[in-house]
Amino acid sequence: RQAISFARGASYGSGGVHPRQFALLSDKLLWDIAGIFSAMFRMGFCSAAVVFILIRLIPKPLGGVRPIGLFTGLLRIFMRALRLTIGEQWVSKHVPPAWYGVKGKSSEQAVWSRLAAVRYAKETRNVALGELYDITKAFDHLQLAVVKKWAAHFDFPLILLRFLFSVYQAPR
Repeated sequence: RQAISFARGASYGSGGVHPRQFALLSDKLLWDIAGIFSAMFRMGFCSAAVVFILIRLIPKPLGGVRPIGLFTGLLRIFMRALRLTIGEQWVSKHVPPAWYGVKGKSSEQAVWSRLAAVRYAKETRNVALGELYDITKAFDHLQLAVVKKWAAHFDFPLILLRFLFSVYQAPR
């Protein structure tokens, strides 16, 4: 079901396979693949063959390029399934509604509203996080120990965090 949910025009994964192509596999093979991913998830480990990330430079409308990280088609399917299950359950309990990343909404407005939230939190002695990096700088500045500390504080599923750390630390 997750494989078919990818748009036909979505990018092929770093392995050269479009996520929709996995829907052509037999049910038995899909169950076997799901079992492998389930084991990797529980161990907090993702095989280098599955997590291979290809960085592509996409042209910006006003000139220049921006980097996009492409995972393998198989990992993209699994990550979408995680987001739509565990991720959305956590978000529904812990994150106020927002429209960041929604088609038709301005990313500039998202940045300014986040800045306002951070400044308000500072003035009222509350907590709000706000950071903006492009992909090349974000990977260089992420401190996993700090992420783990705050994830635990906000009841983020640590089994998911351990798996995401494995994906994050993959070669690029």
